Amino acid sequence: ACGPQYGYMCGQQQYISGVCANVSSSFEILNSIAPAVQECAKELDIVIVLDGSNSIYPWSSIVEFLLKFLKNIEIGPRLSQVGIVSYGETVTHRVNLSQFDNTPALLEKVRHLPQQTGFKTMTALGIDTAREEAFMKERGARPGVKKVMVIVTDGESHDFYNLNKVIKDCEDDGIERFGIAVLGDYNRQNKSSADVHKFIKEIESISSEPLGDHFFNVSDEVALLTIVDALGSRIFALEATSGNDTRSFEMEMSQAGFSAHTYT
Repeated sequence: ACGPQYGYMCGQQQYISGVCANVSSSFEILNSIAPAVQECAKELDIVIVLDGSNSIYPWSSIVEFLLKFLKNIEIGPRLSQVGIVSYGETVTHRVNLSQFDNTPALLEKVRHLPQQTGFKTMTALGIDTAREEAFMKERGARPGVKKVMVIVTDGESHDFYNLNKVIKDCEDDGIERFGIAVLGDYNRQNKSSADVHKFIKEIESISSEPLGDHFFNVSDEVALLTIVDALGSRIFALEATSGNDTRSFEMEMSQAGFSAHTYT
């Protein structure tokens, strides 16, 4: 027989560990097993790659999305670190991974984050620059810490011919990728369903598998706020596992015996 024992917090989620016992026919406990509670991993190096081309509008919605998403991430040298790269026709490093050692300081920086601007959407260049430079030790990347990339874009890339190689390089470097397709410009211009489908397929192609965990699409920039909780939960699930796979989260936590968790 198994039952709950006591609860503890793992990031934004509450877990209840358990104990299992062998009992006799008269319900006397013969022996019991209560595995030690598994510690929650806390370290992630997260780089956000932002499309800042002219078609992104309003930019304030992107900033609001970032603020809501980042406020629930515990920032620190032994916790998570966040870097931000923005791109359009060119690429700019806005925040280095080790630049801030607490969440409030990072949020203050993000409040004043400028739009990159540009008439082209060089997504492959943005991703590749983030892979090669944002995850450098000199910018604060830590050996052995999981690498996560969140790509937010609102249009097909002008350098799409480089995407396959760039994504393969990300795979080789062990970078877990979350792709977010923003359909605002497509809806404002009443583009065809074929155009929308083509764009979505491109962003799916840059996202890690399984797509159900790593790909999002929203109707416009304002709607980004609706996916913050889901995105945070997926990344937290990755944070709490020893492998680069959100699917192993519940399986690993179950090693602590009979367990359950609730989102708070």
